[in-house]
Parts: sequence; C-alpha cells; structure tokens
Amino acid sequence: MKRNGRVLDLLKLLTLIETESPKSVLQLVEKTDSSRSVLMRLLRLARDELNVQYAFVRSQGYIITNWGVLNRELVLKSFASTFDPKQSAKPVRKGGK
Repeated sequence: MKRNGRVLDLLKLLTLIETESPKSVLQLVEKTDSSRSVLMRLLRLARDELNVQYAFVRSQGYIITNWGVLNRELVLKSFASTFDPKQSAKPVRKGGK
C-alpha cells in the first residue's frame, strides 16, 4: 500500500474509533473491511509516528486518550463523512475501486 493511502486509512480508523461505540478489534475489522494485522499496524503507526495514545477498555473497546500531533476536531470534521451512518460504517467509495 502506498504511504498516502496508509495515512488516509489511519485517519479514517481514528475517526471510527472516536465516533463509533463499542469498538472491539472484531468490530473494527468488520467495519473497515481490513484485517486485524492491518488495524494493529495502523494503530502502531499512530502511536509511534504521531504520538497518538490509545487504550483498550473492556466495556468500551478502543478509546483515544491523546491525539498527539493531530488536531482532533479537524480529523473528525474531515473524515466523519467518509462513513455512511445508514450502513455499518464501512468507508463510502466514490467511483472506481
């Protein structure tokens, strides 16, 4: 995957974690149509490169505790519309693949 695509996937994943509840790994896999390993890789990227801090809370799933260098409001504003609320929050694809 190209780095640009990976960054977009990461921002979409963070938006999904912040706006959906609960968020277990299995639910995130289903909603993003990605594998568990891809999701874990993206979360490590967020932690290591962007200083995003997250935790897994048994009753809530994944939560973001600190957005690191990212501006939470701008990310949510930019990516919340990439999910169709009437469906299971899978990314809405426009044309092509």
